[in-house]
Amino acid sequence: MGNVNLLSSLNSQQQLAVKSEASPLVIIAGPGTGKTKTLISRIVYLIENKGTRPENILALTFTKKAASEMQERLNNPQNNSPTITTFHALGYDFLTSMGQELSIINKQEQQEVLTELLQTKFPLFKNIRLGELSLLISRFKNKVDQESADQSLAHLVAAYDELLTSRCLSDYDDLLIKTYRLITKNTRLKTTLQDRYQHILIDEFQDTNHLQYALIKNLLTPNNHLFMIGDPRQSIYAFRGTSDKMFDQVKKDFPDFQEVTLTTNYRSCRQIIDSSAQLFPGSPKLHASRSTTGKVQLIYTPHAFSEADWIIKTINAKIGGTDLIQAGNIQNNQGNCQFSDFAVIYRTHSLSKPLEEKFSQSGIPYQLVGDSSPYEQPEIQLLINVLKYLQNPADQYLKAVLSSPLFQLSSKTLWAVRVIQTDTDYPLEQALKTAVTQKNIAQKERKKISQFQQYLQKLTQQNLPSKASQIVAQLTKIFQLAIRYQNKPSVLQNIQQFRNTLVQFDGIPHSLAQAVSYLTYLEKHEFYDPAASKVTLLTMHASKGLEFRYVFICGFEEGIIPLENKTIAMEEEKRLLYVAMTRAKDELYLLATRKRNGQLSAVSRFKQNLLTDLEETNDEAIARIEKKQQKWQEKKNQLTLL
Repeated sequence: MGNVNLLSSLNSQQQLAVKSEASPLVIIAGPGTGKTKTLISRIVYLIENKGTRPENILALTFTKKAASEMQERLNNPQNNSPTITTFHALGYDFLTSMGQELSIINKQEQQEVLTELLQTKFPLFKNIRLGELSLLISRFKNKVDQESADQSLAHLVAAYDELLTSRCLSDYDDLLIKTYRLITKNTRLKTTLQDRYQHILIDEFQDTNHLQYALIKNLLTPNNHLFMIGDPRQSIYAFRGTSDKMFDQVKKDFPDFQEVTLTTNYRSCRQIIDSSAQLFPGSPKLHASRSTTGKVQLIYTPHAFSEADWIIKTINAKIGGTDLIQAGNIQNNQGNCQFSDFAVIYRTHSLSKPLEEKFSQSGIPYQLVGDSSPYEQPEIQLLINVLKYLQNPADQYLKAVLSSPLFQLSSKTLWAVRVIQTDTDYPLEQALKTAVTQKNIAQKERKKISQFQQYLQKLTQQNLPSKASQIVAQLTKIFQLAIRYQNKPSVLQNIQQFRNTLVQFDGIPHSLAQAVSYLTYLEKHEFYDPAASKVTLLTMHASKGLEFRYVFICGFEEGIIPLENKTIAMEEEKRLLYVAMTRAKDELYLLATRKRNGQLSAVSRFKQNLLTDLEETNDEAIARIEKKQQKWQEKKNQLTLL
């Protein structure tokens, strides 16, 4: 990427953001304004024009996908050295470089720890769902000032952390908490990092929480440069402790800041930009780079299934399908579309059920983001839990292996092992050694346990922890996965891809620990395959950072958008809708039902913010088709009875 070509490809606002020497430099970048391109260009400009050493540049983002994309787009061997990573990966790399060995628990493992705690203590929290409780703990741990927090929660977090420490475990938040504590307590270490990272660039700054911001401030000196790019209107993670006021906090902490606003949207058509902008009338106005007008339409349907029918009918019309349901009022334009051009976005996962049912019936291929990660499949979970156990022999990992449907231990045997453990207070590994001598356990089961223990011992003795991918190869043989799935090539391909993922860690220090941490990170994030030729079904939160030619937003009704929840701020709900709307490039459809779950529903109050140029359609064609289908089904039932 040459410097001349680089600057000439930027608009005047982007050039100002790239070339400015101010610090802090705050870039307000709305959707589709070239945020990533501007950030990458800034890195290249610093190296090629300002003579900055690549190793003195730190670029932080919030997803591995975004970090990988930034590294790929640098596309120059000279630019391989900047540190481009996520906040949590930075913490992990820092802690392991300090000699710490980390075993990071995933969501399920965290909930098992919490369940164990709540069985004996903390009655105040027993009626709170484990998912909500884990969020409360995470928000507490990500506060810099914890003294003002609720004391009962503070006691729970202290007991939770103590239990993790006793088992040599850490949760995801500990990666940053431990890093922050080390840096703030060790002046020499802080100075070393300040000297190393003279330029710090933060992507999606609106997603930064207080702990992450405090960590960054500790890396700054008066001579260091801080570059932040993001959009307060896309701050949608308040439940994780983020705030749309983070930009305001920077301006308060650093009065000499410079602000640049990017206002040219290269993604969406004019009508989509203008309609979404009406949610925030006082914000900077975005201008469309594209000349086409586009479409924004509000669709009313009788109920949730007719909502799904209308979406399928529209997709069929644009793809060129000849489905029966296409008999509605949308013309078949066959506009060179493919299934991956379409996304159906909803506020909560519960709204996906009618969509899944109708899409399955229609034959249209789809992927359900957050529900189709290959790392959740039983064969991969089995391999992951063995890797975790080899890296840290904690009972919970061994228990997960034994409970796997692929291990095929009977419930009677599992109960017998549990009784041994309870009676003797042995760790699970020792309880298994006792179990193989017990006559009340079937000989076949005892043999299976004994063989597995021998396999684990061999894996440990072979020094394979430096070669995570080879461990997977051995485990594939041990569990006879190739034989078990010989008629399921997709599963075998999944296992091979899993092994290939781990090859990158072979031969490096702490290979197994790093591989396990990486896998825990992948388990934590929702899976989306951009290369799949499928319609994408996903939540508003999962849609952030993605774009599609055609977007359908379901459940544009009171109680859903905005969600009927007193703990959720209305402005946050408005920002969520804004994020969902601005995923659309060509056409945007907001769908509201007359009745949902047997109850009458009203259109969302946010309709009032979108009145200008909003085309409304009462889709009577769907109702007519449904009546015909109902009559046909009644006749079919009568014939069956006869």
